[in-house]
Amino acid sequence: MAWGYNDYGQLSDGTTMDRYTPRRVRGLTGVATVAAGQHHSLALKGDGTVWTWGVNGSGQFGDGTTTDRSTPVQIPGMSGVAAIRYTLCEGPRPALGDAGLHGS
Repeated sequence: MAWGYNDYGQLSDGTTMDRYTPRRVRGLTGVATVAAGQHHSLALKGDGTVWTWGVNGSGQFGDGTTTDRSTPVQIPGMSGVAAIRYTLCEGPRPALGDAGLHGS
C-alpha cells in the first residue's frame, strides 16, 4: 500500500496524482520486501528479482534510461538478490545477492 506525494509516479498507481488514502501498488505480486523513499521505491520479490518505480532522472533504475516510471519495472541483471535497503542519499541502492554486493 502507498499514499502521499506522487509527482514522479512513486506510488505505482499508474498516475502522478497525489493520494491521501492508501492504494495498492499495481503490477507486483510475490513481494518479500519493500524499500520506499521520497522519490522512488524498490521491491524484492521472493524469486530474488528487484523491481523499481518512481524517479529515474539519474539512471537509478539501471535500465539504460532516465525515464520516470509510474508502475514497477524489473531492474535488469539483478537476480538471486537476498536483501535490499534504502539509504538516505540519492545515489545507487546496494542489493545483496548470491554473488555479493550489487550496485555499490
